[in-house]
Amino acid sequence: AELASKDALTNLPNRRSVDLFVDTSFESLVGGDRNIAVALIDLDHFKTINDSFGHNVGDIVLKKVANTLDALNGDNLLAGRFGGEEFAIVARDMDDNTFYNMLNNVHDDINGLSLSELGGRTVGASIGYTMCTGQTDVVNAFRRADKALYIAKNKGRNCIVRAKKEK
Repeated sequence: AELASKDALTNLPNRRSVDLFVDTSFESLVGGDRNIAVALIDLDHFKTINDSFGHNVGDIVLKKVANTLDALNGDNLLAGRFGGEEFAIVARDMDDNTFYNMLNNVHDDINGLSLSELGGRTVGASIGYTMCTGQTDVVNAFRRADKALYIAKNKGRNCIVRAKKEK
């Protein structure tokens, strides 16, 4: 069961675990009022890292980012590898402001990673996030976070963007 729930390279929870965490977040509701916060993180210019320094160095970068994110994991918060150079963070019962502040710390930690393998270069991260207000909003919440992630990339990368509220 652990092999099926962990990413083989980073040892973070995998996408399946992220999905299960979201599902169980709503199953354990009492009264139906639980909110969750969803963030997607994409490492900026990761293809260039792989092309310039090799996939082995790319793997080292992913592992170092994963070590930073793994410290977040607990009963009400899950950080996992979503695929490729993309990570997801899902938090139960966390308000927007607290979640943003936590993401800002994560962003600073990723930017501050010491990566001698990159010849002194740093890694940037684009982050998109949103609040999910119920089980029927889950799919749309991930879409909103993904859209916000691409807005962050279009704004020049290495920033955090909250998804716009839907009308």
